[in-house]
Amino acid sequence: MELSEIRALLQPELDAMDKLIHQRACPQLELVNSLTSHVATAGGKRLRPIVLLLIAKAFNYPGKDHITLAAATELVHTASLLHDDVVDESTMRRGQATANEIWGNTASVLVGDFLYSRAGELVIGLEHIPVVKAFANSTHLLTQGEIMQLMHRHNFDMTLQDYFNIITHKTGRLFELSGELAALLSAPHSIDAAKTYGLNLGIAFQMMDDILDYRGDAKNIGKNVGDDLRDGNLTLPLLYILQNGSSMQKELVKQAFKKGNIEELQQVIVETDSINHTQQMAHDYMQQALNALNDFPKNSYTDALTAIAHFSIKRNH
Repeated sequence: MELSEIRALLQPELDAMDKLIHQRACPQLELVNSLTSHVATAGGKRLRPIVLLLIAKAFNYPGKDHITLAAATELVHTASLLHDDVVDESTMRRGQATANEIWGNTASVLVGDFLYSRAGELVIGLEHIPVVKAFANSTHLLTQGEIMQLMHRHNFDMTLQDYFNIITHKTGRLFELSGELAALLSAPHSIDAAKTYGLNLGIAFQMMDDILDYRGDAKNIGKNVGDDLRDGNLTLPLLYILQNGSSMQKELVKQAFKKGNIEELQQVIVETDSINHTQQMAHDYMQQALNALNDFPKNSYTDALTAIAHFSIKRNH
């Protein structure tokens, strides 16, 4: 099942979500509307709300609150992208200039803050205390992950545990939240399975992003290759070299980071097989996500969740 087929399976829900996002983005504020539309029309995968909608549908949820929560997760993700691009000084995302490159850092930060608050309003409006608690906790941890990544920039003493803490919070938690929110609405008895699926999917997804930053093509991945290197963010492909490579290979990594030169890393990446090592770890997390689906009903929506797990580590963008 391709992503286009999965989106077609959810088209009414995705259309309703888009309508709600447009309403809550505050059309009367032109700056908010412009930045939100810029990010939304850039061809994002929208996997987080899709995961939420699929889990709710898999358990035959009869209401409409899953639309509201899908919109909230997408608003949070959009806000985090706006903030990330400012922090990372990124100039390209999803194949086009970033919002901060066009409108400036101040506008991106303020609109990101606005979207976070709008997402909170949507969730609180449901008056579902467990949902509100889950949302507040996960968005707090997401921000914590970004702060942890900032603290470890250019830190060659960073450990694998530090790396996993960062990607678990930075990426895994919002996927986990998507599963948790859907299960809170539709299948409270399967909350643990839904969270496990989302968290492991998110970790596998981030590991693949880390691989693409060294082996991807800017045209395919929609952003500049080597951004992590230039930003000073050590990810698993290079951490593996620092922990397992020779003294010369480790020094090459450190020098490449100081220069921000990705070309100097290509040979040592090949020599140490660090990409294949990262791919294997991503595969292991994907498998944990798939295992969690054993507790789900067998239907087309669960099939779609399976397809998304496989897509997370086989994609080229």
